Amino acid sequence: MKIKLFVVVIFVVLVGAILSSCGKLSFDSDHLKPEKESGSDYGVHKTKDGKIGFLIDGYEDIKDDTADLKCKSDDDVYMLVFVYNIKDFKLGTTKKDVLDMQIEDLMSKRKNPKEEAKLEEIEARDKTIYQKIYTADKNNSRFMYCFNVIDFEENEDLFAFVLFSSSVSYGEKNTEKYNDILKTAEIFE
Repeated sequence: MKIKLFVVVIFVVLVGAILSSCGKLSFDSDHLKPEKESGSDYGVHKTKDGKIGFLIDGYEDIKDDTADLKCKSDDDVYMLVFVYNIKDFKLGTTKKDVLDMQIEDLMSKRKNPKEEAKLEEIEARDKTIYQKIYTADKNNSRFMYCFNVIDFEENEDLFAFVLFSSSVSYGEKNTEKYNDILKTAEIFE
Protein backbone atom coordinates (compact mmCIF):
# COMPACT_ATOMS: atom_id res chain seq x y z
CA MET A 1 0.00 0.00 0.00
CA LYS A 2 2.82 2.41 0.91
CA ILE A 3 4.58 1.65 -2.37
CA LYS A 4 1.44 2.46 -4.40
CA LEU A 5 0.99 5.72 -2.49
CA PHE A 6 4.65 6.59 -3.06
CA VAL A 7 4.34 5.90 -6.82
CA VAL A 8 1.17 8.02 -7.05
CA VAL A 9 2.84 10.92 -5.21
CA ILE A 10 5.90 10.74 -7.51
CA PHE A 11 3.61 10.63 -10.57
CA VAL A 12 1.61 13.67 -9.38
CA VAL A 13 4.80 15.63 -8.68
CA LEU A 14 6.24 14.81 -12.11
CA VAL A 15 3.01 15.69 -13.93
CA GLY A 16 2.79 18.95 -11.94
CA ALA A 17 6.37 19.84 -12.83
CA ILE A 18 5.76 19.14 -16.51
CA LEU A 19 2.54 21.15 -16.59
CA SER A 20 4.04 24.12 -14.75
CA SER A 21 6.94 24.27 -17.22
CA CYS A 22 4.40 24.57 -20.05
CA GLY A 23 2.91 27.77 -18.64
CA LYS A 24 3.46 31.21 -20.14
CA LEU A 25 5.19 32.66 -17.08
CA SER A 26 7.76 31.46 -14.61
CA PHE A 27 8.44 33.21 -11.35
CA ASP A 28 11.88 34.17 -10.14
CA SER A 29 12.11 36.14 -6.91
CA ASP A 30 8.71 37.80 -7.41
CA HIS A 31 9.58 39.11 -10.90
CA LEU A 32 7.70 38.00 -13.98
CA LYS A 33 9.89 36.31 -16.58
CA PRO A 34 7.91 35.71 -19.78
CA GLU A 35 9.20 33.17 -22.25
CA LYS A 36 8.58 35.31 -25.34
CA GLU A 37 11.04 37.97 -26.38
CA SER A 38 10.55 41.71 -26.74
CA GLY A 39 8.39 42.68 -29.69
CA SER A 40 6.02 39.72 -29.51
CA ASP A 41 2.32 40.09 -28.76
CA TYR A 42 2.82 38.73 -25.24
CA GLY A 43 5.94 39.22 -23.25
CA VAL A 44 8.37 41.80 -22.04
CA HIS A 45 8.42 44.88 -24.21
CA LYS A 46 11.65 46.73 -23.45
CA THR A 47 12.74 50.26 -24.20
CA LYS A 48 15.37 50.73 -26.93
CA ASP A 49 18.20 50.87 -24.40
CA GLY A 50 16.80 47.83 -22.56
CA LYS A 51 16.65 49.70 -19.25
CA ILE A 52 12.92 49.33 -18.59
CA GLY A 53 10.49 46.60 -19.57
CA PHE A 54 6.75 46.07 -19.33
CA LEU A 55 4.81 42.81 -19.33
CA ILE A 56 2.17 43.45 -21.97
CA ASP A 57 -0.48 41.27 -23.57
CA GLY A 58 -1.95 42.18 -26.96
CA TYR A 59 0.41 45.02 -27.91
CA GLU A 60 2.89 45.04 -30.76
CA ASP A 61 6.10 47.07 -30.79
CA ILE A 62 6.28 49.79 -33.43
CA LYS A 63 9.76 50.69 -34.62
CA ASP A 64 9.91 54.44 -34.14
CA ASP A 65 12.66 56.88 -33.21
CA THR A 66 10.31 59.32 -31.49
CA ALA A 67 10.07 57.29 -28.26
CA ASP A 68 12.14 54.80 -26.27
CA LEU A 69 9.27 52.34 -26.72
CA LYS A 70 6.12 52.63 -28.82
CA CYS A 71 3.45 49.94 -28.87
CA LYS A 72 0.00 49.61 -30.41
CA SER A 73 -2.79 47.31 -29.27
CA ASP A 74 -5.37 45.54 -31.37
CA ASP A 75 -7.86 48.10 -29.97
CA ASP A 76 -5.91 51.07 -31.43
CA VAL A 77 -4.42 52.11 -28.10
CA TYR A 78 -0.96 53.61 -28.40
CA MET A 79 1.58 53.38 -25.60
CA LEU A 80 4.65 55.62 -25.71
CA VAL A 81 7.48 55.37 -23.19
CA PHE A 82 10.31 57.81 -22.60
CA VAL A 83 13.09 56.96 -20.13
CA TYR A 84 14.60 59.88 -18.25
CA ASN A 85 17.23 60.57 -15.64
CA ILE A 86 16.24 63.33 -13.22
CA LYS A 87 19.87 64.57 -13.23
CA ASP A 88 19.32 65.70 -16.84
CA PHE A 89 16.73 68.29 -15.79
CA LYS A 90 17.21 71.71 -14.25
CA LEU A 91 18.13 71.52 -10.56
CA GLY A 92 14.97 71.38 -8.44
CA THR A 93 12.82 69.77 -11.14
CA THR A 94 10.70 66.94 -9.77
CA LYS A 95 9.30 63.93 -11.59
CA LYS A 96 5.82 65.43 -11.16
CA ASP A 97 7.15 68.59 -12.88
CA VAL A 98 8.23 66.45 -15.84
CA LEU A 99 4.72 64.95 -15.98
CA ASP A 100 3.25 68.47 -16.13
CA MET A 101 5.78 69.56 -18.79
CA GLN A 102 4.85 66.60 -21.00
CA ILE A 103 1.14 67.31 -20.55
CA GLU A 104 1.59 70.98 -21.37
CA ASP A 105 3.64 70.16 -24.46
CA LEU A 106 1.16 67.67 -25.95
CA MET A 107 -2.00 69.52 -24.99
CA SER A 108 -0.63 72.70 -26.61
CA LYS A 109 -0.79 70.76 -29.90
CA ARG A 110 -4.43 69.66 -29.41
CA LYS A 111 -7.75 71.47 -29.50
CA ASN A 112 -10.16 71.75 -26.58
CA PRO A 113 -8.01 70.00 -23.95
CA LYS A 114 -9.80 69.15 -20.73
CA GLU A 115 -8.41 67.67 -17.53
CA GLU A 116 -10.61 64.67 -16.72
CA ALA A 117 -8.78 63.41 -13.62
CA LYS A 118 -6.53 65.30 -11.24
CA LEU A 119 -3.18 63.89 -10.14
CA GLU A 120 -3.52 60.39 -8.75
CA GLU A 121 -0.72 58.55 -6.98
CA ILE A 122 -0.86 54.80 -7.49
CA GLU A 123 1.30 52.74 -5.15
CA ALA A 124 2.66 49.49 -6.56
CA ARG A 125 5.05 46.90 -5.13
CA ASP A 126 8.28 48.82 -5.78
CA LYS A 127 7.18 51.98 -7.54
CA THR A 128 4.86 54.96 -7.41
CA ILE A 129 2.87 55.96 -10.48
CA TYR A 130 1.74 59.57 -10.91
CA GLN A 131 -1.18 59.84 -13.30
CA LYS A 132 -3.34 62.55 -14.88
CA ILE A 133 -6.00 62.03 -17.54
CA TYR A 134 -6.99 64.49 -20.25
CA THR A 135 -9.23 64.53 -23.31
CA ALA A 136 -8.62 66.64 -26.40
CA ASP A 137 -9.56 66.94 -30.07
CA LYS A 138 -7.30 65.91 -32.92
CA ASN A 139 -8.30 65.55 -36.60
CA ASN A 140 -12.05 65.77 -35.98
CA SER A 141 -11.97 63.12 -33.23
CA ARG A 142 -11.82 63.26 -29.43
CA PHE A 143 -9.10 61.25 -27.71
CA MET A 144 -8.24 60.34 -24.15
CA TYR A 145 -4.66 60.77 -22.97
CA CYS A 146 -3.53 58.93 -19.85
CA PHE A 147 -0.27 60.60 -18.75
CA ASN A 148 1.96 58.74 -16.27
CA VAL A 149 5.32 58.96 -14.57
CA ILE A 150 6.71 55.82 -12.96
CA ASP A 151 9.03 56.51 -10.03
CA PHE A 152 11.10 53.42 -9.19
CA GLU A 153 12.16 52.90 -5.56
CA GLU A 154 15.29 50.97 -6.59
CA ASN A 155 16.73 53.84 -8.66
CA GLU A 156 15.90 57.37 -7.52
CA ASP A 157 17.31 58.97 -10.70
CA LEU A 158 15.79 56.80 -13.44
CA PHE A 159 12.09 57.17 -14.24
CA ALA A 160 9.70 56.57 -17.11
CA PHE A 161 7.10 58.81 -18.70
CA VAL A 162 4.32 56.69 -20.21
CA LEU A 163 1.45 57.93 -22.37
CA PHE A 164 -1.58 55.89 -23.39
CA SER A 165 -3.77 57.42 -26.08
CA SER A 166 -7.07 56.01 -27.26
CA SER A 167 -10.61 56.92 -28.17
CA VAL A 168 -12.45 58.39 -25.20
CA SER A 169 -15.00 55.57 -25.07
CA TYR A 170 -12.28 52.89 -24.97
CA GLY A 171 -10.06 54.76 -22.52
CA GLU A 172 -12.83 55.37 -20.01
CA LYS A 173 -13.53 51.64 -19.81
CA ASN A 174 -9.92 50.50 -19.76
CA THR A 175 -7.91 52.79 -17.50
CA GLU A 176 -7.41 49.88 -15.09
CA LYS A 177 -5.81 47.86 -17.92
CA TYR A 178 -3.35 50.71 -18.41
CA ASN A 179 -2.61 50.72 -14.69
CA ASP A 180 -2.04 46.96 -14.72
CA ILE A 181 0.55 47.44 -17.48
CA LEU A 182 2.23 50.29 -15.60
CA LYS A 183 2.53 48.15 -12.46
CA THR A 184 4.56 45.53 -14.39
CA ALA A 185 7.32 48.03 -15.20
CA GLU A 186 10.75 46.74 -14.18
CA ILE A 187 14.27 48.13 -14.41
CA PHE A 188 16.64 45.79 -16.27
CA GLU A 189 20.00 47.44 -15.53
